[in-house]
Amino acid sequence: ELGYLLMSLALAVLAPVFVQRNRVERALRWLFTLSFAAAVGALVAVSVASGVDRGDLFEVIVICIVWFALIVGGPLVAVVLRRGVVRSPRAVPHPEGRS
Repeated sequence: ELGYLLMSLALAVLAPVFVQRNRVERALRWLFTLSFAAAVGALVAVSVASGVDRGDLFEVIVICIVWFALIVGGPLVAVVLRRGVVRSPRAVPHPEGRS
């Protein structure tokens, strides 16, 4: 449980990296932030309902949340990184004309 909570925290910390104002990066910021909020919300809800003896319920919920964020976010991150590579120059010419 702690590992998946930390993974959702890592995704939330990664969210501010996407600062462009296009739809893909906005979607990534929302996805990573909401997945962390959902994981913490699930922990609170399951703990209130079941107490310390949560069984496997919270673990199953947090695994679903984190894997959903990873499955949806992976291709979106690939799109963002691919756009960055396409926009960047392949080789910067030397100022004196030498290579």
